[in-house]
Amino acid sequence: MGGVQDMVPAAEWVYRRVARDRHVYDENLRRRRPSSLAFVQGGRDGETSCYVVSETTPEVVASYGPEPYMVRVPVALIRANELEVVRSGSDEEDGPGHVDIVGRKTSSRVTSLAKAAEWVEGYEPPEGDYASEKELNLLGGGPP
Repeated sequence: MGGVQDMVPAAEWVYRRVARDRHVYDENLRRRRPSSLAFVQGGRDGETSCYVVSETTPEVVASYGPEPYMVRVPVALIRANELEVVRSGSDEEDGPGHVDIVGRKTSSRVTSLAKAAEWVEGYEPPEGDYASEKELNLLGGGPP
C-alpha cells in the first residue's frame, strides 16, 4: 500500500454505516442527518471504516455490519477537514472498496462530515422523533 494506485480520488464518495442511535434532527438544516458521533469510531484518533462508492454497492456494505442506516460523504470534504481516506484490509476480509478515515476527529471536523452526509436511498432512518446533537452528546459523551 501507499502507492499512487492506492489513492482514493477526491471526486469519489464513501459509504458510512450509521447505527440506530446515531442520527438526529438538525434544527438549523431542517432535516435529519447522522450525528457527529457516527463518524467517531475507536476514539478521536481511531480509524473510521467506510467503503468507496464506485467499488461496491449499498447492499454489500450493509452485509458487513449490524448498523441499519447508511450515508455517503465526498472524499474531497473529508480531506478539506484535514482527514485522510486510506485503503485498508482486503476484499476477502473487509469487503470490496474498504477504506478508513484517519486523522484527529475533532468535534468541528466530524460535525462538518455529518452535516454534509447524504442518506443512501433505502437506508434512511424512519420519520419520527430524533434526539438532538446536544442530547446525544450528554448521553454518550459526544465527540472530542
